[in-house]
Amino acid sequence: PRTDPRIETARPRDHLSPSEIERRLSGPEAGPTAARAAFAACRSIAESFDGRDVPRFLEQYGRAAARSGEPEVAAVMLARCFVLHPASRWTPSSLLESATLHRHAFGDEDAGQRLARRSLATARALGLREAIAAAEAFLAASESTTADPREASSPAPNTTIRTDSP
Repeated sequence: PRTDPRIETARPRDHLSPSEIERRLSGPEAGPTAARAAFAACRSIAESFDGRDVPRFLEQYGRAAARSGEPEVAAVMLARCFVLHPASRWTPSSLLESATLHRHAFGDEDAGQRLARRSLATARALGLREAIAAAEAFLAASESTTADPREASSPAPNTTIRTDSP
């Protein structure tokens, strides 16, 4: 479901819209400074929630936290998305972002693999082609490892998975 346009106009001044947060995370202005701005906006929104699409918000909050050097906060927000909203179109990207965190930030390749396989299964069930491709790429990179799984090439920790609709 799309965000109600009335919510976009009724939000407090310091609340960025979902599209404004997305631009800071994956648009032309993406980078550490923009990610910190998105993370600060998400913290503000969480304190006085404005009725936006909850799974999308949790997924964006998790990505913003990850890109701001807060992997523990990111893991919690992403898990909230995929546990509380398992059928959301944002679930596969939350799972894959979690897989990346577990692989890179927490050094837990096994958890990363489990989360990526779950992301792939969920993306397939929802018919999200781009999320399917991203999960397959993550898993293929893991399979190409020979000795140490931590040396596997994988999608960059800041990989953004596009869903098939905004």
